[in-house]
Amino acid sequence: MTIAEVMNSHLQFKPRGIMRNLHPTSMPLWSLIKGVQENKPLAETTAQGRQILATEGKEAFKAWKPKNLMAVYLGCRFKEANGRADEANVCGYTGLAGFDFDDVDSGEVLEKLREIPQVVCAGVSASGKGVWCAARVACGTAQEYMACFADGVAAFEAAGLPGLDKGAHDPTRARFVASSPECWWRWDAMGDIPAFQPVGNISVLSGAKKKGRAAPKLPAGYKISPELAFDEVRQELATAATTADGERNTEKARQCGRLKAIAKKAGVNPAAYFQAFVDTWDEVGSTHKKTVSMANRLLLGKKRKDG
Repeated sequence: MTIAEVMNSHLQFKPRGIMRNLHPTSMPLWSLIKGVQENKPLAETTAQGRQILATEGKEAFKAWKPKNLMAVYLGCRFKEANGRADEANVCGYTGLAGFDFDDVDSGEVLEKLREIPQVVCAGVSASGKGVWCAARVACGTAQEYMACFADGVAAFEAAGLPGLDKGAHDPTRARFVASSPECWWRWDAMGDIPAFQPVGNISVLSGAKKKGRAAPKLPAGYKISPELAFDEVRQELATAATTADGERNTEKARQCGRLKAIAKKAGVNPAAYFQAFVDTWDEVGSTHKKTVSMANRLLLGKKRKDG
């Protein structure tokens, strides 16, 4: 994926605080970053929270955050935007993962993260004492997400980045959105942004065993490739923009068949293309729920639930 495609990836969020009157919905990554950098009410709210942290302590700040800061989901999408944030409600993965670096020199870490090509954007956390970043990951399942997260952990540790939270590997984990004028994104990137791959050792992750997740077993012949044949996929999905409303379901079905064929030829799991398919049709105004249902049946081979 190019930086333009990454920045147009839609992320689900739950509105709270100054955005409490909005309905649960989604926004592109670029819009989220712009708000983090420039939104004045968010800056005022963030300053209020940091004052509470300084005067009342961590527990008071922890209780304040979910009531006052919007929650965004970097790693996955849910079938029901206002439903439970758990794996049973997941309908796809965004191709992004969030990483946290706690109690660090934010300026130093923000600069070091620029050297990691998989990192798309980074900013200062709600407390003002840490840094978060979003990085590309090549995953289509929760197991692959965790392995990609572990691949990222290895890369960050090799780069000497301090304070990494190895327990933040749950794709359904929400991130509180706080003001960060220092936030940067990789606007000058050329070509595809590389992704962390599902090859990491998840035994290095905090809490991985507690959740009962074993190391992922990749299908025989699974090809690990930064591109995952996305050039062909982008070309195939481009027809969505010119498809007439009455022909959309037919075109979606045709695309699912073609994506499965591309996946087979490339030696990858068709789930790798799930989010690109859904995002493409979301962008042209197609009904999200119907698109997800069709992708589940025709791309992933899941059976339709009765009733």
